[in-house]
Amino acid sequence: MEIIFEFIFSILVEGSIEVTGEKSMPLFVRILAILILSVIYFGLFGLLLFAAIKSKDAFFISCACIITGLITGAFILVIVKKMKKRK
Repeated sequence: MEIIFEFIFSILVEGSIEVTGEKSMPLFVRILAILILSVIYFGLFGLLLFAAIKSKDAFFISCACIITGLITGAFILVIVKKMKKRK
């Protein structure tokens, strides 16, 4: 079961990454792919932050907050860069 889940997850993520860069794909499909990637990544980092808060370990909480902040910042920078490149 784990192998099947991993296989489906990798196809979904890799396919979404490929679709977001293609100009030949319709805008709706590209936006849908970006939304799928966003939900997956923010869900994983939200889960990391939730686990950190539940553990009540200050070091783990601070590391989770830093990692979540860095990834969110990088995600926003990539989106802004792609938007500027289109203009």
